[in-house]
Amino acid sequence: MTETTPQGGETFEEFLAEDVEYTKLNEQRSELDGHIRKYEGLINDIEWRLLGKLETLQIMQTKLIELEQREKDDESGRLERIQGVIDEISENRFDLYEEAGKAARHRLDMKIQYDRVNDQCGDRWKVVRQLFDGA
Repeated sequence: MTETTPQGGETFEEFLAEDVEYTKLNEQRSELDGHIRKYEGLINDIEWRLLGKLETLQIMQTKLIELEQREKDDESGRLERIQGVIDEISENRFDLYEEAGKAARHRLDMKIQYDRVNDQCGDRWKVVRQLFDGA
């Protein structure tokens, strides 16, 4: 950690921008913020895909129930195909839940790291401010 003194007429913002440790922490904080936003977008995308699958599943199950109530022999193949689609959608839905869980855990890890770096950034800001005010 290199501590310097402000030059005559230098503003605090200029002095702070020259502090290497603060600059590194600030860049790290910005990078973590970008990762968090990326995973929030990923989770949002997964949520929309899940909604689509849930709606499709509901429609297919309703159709299956309607066809089963008719009990026509010529529709038994159709019933099997619909049941196959329902099973596939259900399986895909659980895969999406797992994917969303992983993304949410990763986002949480990034938020924890961000909070830690943000605290370090604030602490360093205070040190630099004291250096600036003390000179």
